[in-house]
Amino acid sequence: METRKCKISVGKPGGNASKGAENYRLSIPTIWARDMGLSKEDRKLRISYENKRIIIEKDSQLPTTEVEGMER
Repeated sequence: METRKCKISVGKPGGNASKGAENYRLSIPTIWARDMGLSKEDRKLRISYENKRIIIEKDSQLPTTEVEGMER
């Protein structure tokens, strides 16, 4: 397993976002994206959150779903 430290970018979303809303973004190394088979044409991912861990997986087979089981 390769591990890297990084910082998350925090910004203000546009559109109809609520006042004071924030947008969090994370960049991954190009070598990881290529190893996962990601490209400009094929960039579907599935992200999961459990036990304070975020898991990112390539997922071109499953449909995108809304947030499940998350309290807002």
